[in-house]
Amino acid sequence: MKGDPIEPTSRRALVVDDDEAIRRVLARAIGQSGWAVDVVATGAEALQTFKVGRYNLVMTDIDLGDGLDGITLARQLLTLEPTLRIRLMSGTSSTHVDRAKAAGLGPILEKPFEFQEIAKLLEE
Repeated sequence: MKGDPIEPTSRRALVVDDDEAIRRVLARAIGQSGWAVDVVATGAEALQTFKVGRYNLVMTDIDLGDGLDGITLARQLLTLEPTLRIRLMSGTSSTHVDRAKAAGLGPILEKPFEFQEIAKLLEE
């Protein structure tokens, strides 16, 4: 049931990015760290997947290209699960980063990123 605390040993992540290569790389890195991981390409898919799954962490690109950007997605997910850890990613303009920080959704993982950054995030 949504709202129940997630078991500390059940580490699940949802990756949202419209770039298939990024989804694949993140899924591999997160999976190798012992996490279960699901990947989707759009904000709409993320909302649908999140509503039926239980996640400790959502990593989403800010610019998803489908009408629902990562900032809006993050706000909607936090409404559903206020304690959810969300990490926004961006490989584009600083305008997106500024919007995310203004919404209280920082820090931002800037692309390209190193595997060590992902490992550190998963240990938090």
